[in-house]
Amino acid sequence: MLLRSSRKSATLHFKEQKPLSPSGQCVAGLCSALLNPKNAVFYLTLMTAIVGPDATLPQQAFAGGG
Repeated sequence: MLLRSSRKSATLHFKEQKPLSPSGQCVAGLCSALLNPKNAVFYLTLMTAIVGPDATLPQQAFAGGG
């Protein structure tokens, strides 16, 4: 038994969207960065590599690793 789809042309409807304002772009980028867990891991690793094991508690808290 051979199954075939019917040959119909697909019609796609796209809605014209206005670009985001500069402030909207900043908010979207900030939300994207804050909600991405890989960013936190990256910056924590970077902070640990730069500051080293002798970091004080205020340094860690300022860098977000405390």
